[in-house]
Amino acid sequence: MGSIALIRRGDCTFPVEARNAHLAGASGVVIYNNVAGELRINLLEDFTPNIPVVSTSQEDGERLARTAGLRMRLEAQTVRGNIRTSNVIAEFAGSNPGGVVVLGGHLDSVNAGPGINDNGSGVAALLEVAAQVVKSRPYDTVRIALWGAEELGDLGSQFYVGALSPAQKEALALYLNFDMIGSPNAGFFVYDGDGSGGGCRAVGLWRDRARSRRLLPQARGSAA
Repeated sequence: MGSIALIRRGDCTFPVEARNAHLAGASGVVIYNNVAGELRINLLEDFTPNIPVVSTSQEDGERLARTAGLRMRLEAQTVRGNIRTSNVIAEFAGSNPGGVVVLGGHLDSVNAGPGINDNGSGVAALLEVAAQVVKSRPYDTVRIALWGAEELGDLGSQFYVGALSPAQKEALALYLNFDMIGSPNAGFFVYDGDGSGGGCRAVGLWRDRARSRRLLPQARGSAA
């Protein structure tokens, strides 16, 4: 018994929104999307109050918000505990001891999406890359990482990076991510980060390669 908080998704994280509702006296929480479509939430270890927290679509949330004198019964079956997951890392030593190129993609999937693409396609591509790299001696060391628990908030990759020493981080020359590369409606883009250091050189190489294959728009204009 008690009040159920109906919350429109905002700028705060889901644990913060649910915790604030709990502190205000709510005995349950429903968070609805702020854009069209369903909403999937993760509370993770940040949330400890023992109250049910569920999510719903923007359409259903707004319908509930418009209902005068609304009375609800909220039931959630939840198992709280620690679940072990793993990263899978393979490394192919290069002739340059000071440089490491990391190729990564996540191993997990979600119930709402086709796992064969998200991210079976990325994992399959990385396995093929590994099969080709093992036949040669790369200049830079090639490290292939298959991340666990990405769909829960990049947990596997964050744990891995957090465990690296400063020297190990400094040795990372480039990271390429392989995610949903089997999408039939893919867009071709290059992420530049903050545009500093080796990232710019890497972006330039990939941009030139993409334009040579007509995957990116060609530069137009004339010089005075």
